[in-house]
Amino acid sequence: MASFQQSTKVSYADIASRPAATMQPRVARPEYSNIVIVKPSGGKTFGSTNSKVIGDFVRKEWKFIQLNINGLNVPERKTQLVQLLQRKQYDAVFLQESKLGSRNKDPIINGYTLIRLNRPNALNHRSGGGLAIYIKNGISHSEVPLKTIAPLEARRYPLPKSQRFFSIVNIYRPEVKGKPQRFSEYQYVYDQLPGTDNIVLGDFNTKHVLWGSPTTDTNGRQVH
Repeated sequence: MASFQQSTKVSYADIASRPAATMQPRVARPEYSNIVIVKPSGGKTFGSTNSKVIGDFVRKEWKFIQLNINGLNVPERKTQLVQLLQRKQYDAVFLQESKLGSRNKDPIINGYTLIRLNRPNALNHRSGGGLAIYIKNGISHSEVPLKTIAPLEARRYPLPKSQRFFSIVNIYRPEVKGKPQRFSEYQYVYDQLPGTDNIVLGDFNTKHVLWGSPTTDTNGRQVH
């Protein structure tokens, strides 16, 4: 079975066997459990003129997963993703390295709505990049653009919980020769987030012992 690449390689079978972790909304550290259930807590009500809320179904609890898909347009990987969603019934899946460009059609998954951020034009000659989210049909959601410092890619997705919203930020930070990571890249994104009900997840291409890696690298020290 093919596996998707994160900071450490994780297969679908491995992820599917993990129990869901119950947690309050917070900033998640890289390489923690990919499967998350979010329950309501206090926080700022969401409001933005730059986003469009779709649907009217409000959830009291969320179950979602994040993966580096390493090519959403690869038939085998899409098939495995469909099987995972059918088996686990996640409310949403947040993907990095979708590797979709303007010429790629939307990969359809029945029962889910796709929101995609194509690879930046400046990086279209590269093999990686791109963000995507699949969310169950009928669930209220929106997408808010974030300003980023290249080559970092990020999008914020306000999602409903009870009568409030919390935000999930999906990030992909590729390894680029001659461009080591800087904490300021993440601080720039964080400064754009509303309130305290935010979860940051993604593939940061970093290693740190506090996140389960056997070693800590320069990028890990910057992010930590």
